[in-house]
Amino acid sequence: MSQYLRDAVFTILNTAGALNTALGGRWYDTVPPEKAQMPYGVYTLDAPDLELYFGGIVAQTATLTFEFRGQLGQAGEGGAVTSGGSTASQDVGEFEELLYALMHERAVNVTNHDRGLFVCVQRGVPETTEQYHSMTSTYSLTATDF
Repeated sequence: MSQYLRDAVFTILNTAGALNTALGGRWYDTVPPEKAQMPYGVYTLDAPDLELYFGGIVAQTATLTFEFRGQLGQAGEGGAVTSGGSTASQDVGEFEELLYALMHERAVNVTNHDRGLFVCVQRGVPETTEQYHSMTSTYSLTATDF
């Protein structure tokens, strides 16, 4: 059943929209390829918890982690680190904003379920490593059968 949840996530992320366009369609499930072109997004779907209720109602809730990575740039005018004409740390923040607008409290169709709902659990803050800027946010996806 978790494949149905994964398919719902994949469908939403790969629909034409501002976030997918900004990332150039570079979404990776769990692990990005080595030397993947930045920026990109990685999503991880944890194994769902299954709840059975009296009367046959089933609910699956999975935790989704989204990470955005942006390339470290060169120091630009005024010392700001830039990448592609804008600050890379702002880019990952903008990706996270677009993700929130796309996913928070969004109803979604999940195969073999009556309904699905994404909810933001925790929004990320920009971080910088020696190799890239990143930001990680957490969402839940609950799919129910009534």
